[in-house]
This record gives sequence, C-alpha cells and structure tokens, in this order.
Amino acid sequence: MATDKELVEFEETENHVDNVDPHGSTTVSMWQSAVQNRKVMLYCVLMTFGPMAFGFDSIVVGVVTAIPAFL
Repeated sequence: MATDKELVEFEETENHVDNVDPHGSTTVSMWQSAVQNRKVMLYCVLMTFGPMAFGFDSIVVGVVTAIPAFL
C-alpha cells in the first residue's frame, strides 16, 4: 500500500493535461485565423445584420410616427 508521501511524489512527477499551456502551441495570429476561415467570418458578419436591421426598424418607426406632418 502506498503512503501519502509516495502519492504526492507520484503526482508531482506525473505529466497531466492540466499542466499543458493551451496557448503555448498557437502559432497563428488572429488575423491569419480570420483569413483562413473566411466563410465563418462571412456568416458571423451576416448574422449581425439581422439584429441591427431589427433595431434600426423600430427606431425608424418611432421617428416617423413622431413627425408632425405624419400625424
């Protein structure tokens, strides 16, 4: 049966995935990643137009109904 000291020494020498730096092997910059994934970037930009158009729509309706000539 292993003692507590042997377990601690085993834990200190064991290479765990938790000890690996997740950003240490990254060699691609953010701009290079965006260029490599053009289709994903295009979908993200197109998906932002929906909420922007909806917000713009509600503002335009409020502004137009407040114009005295419209009333």
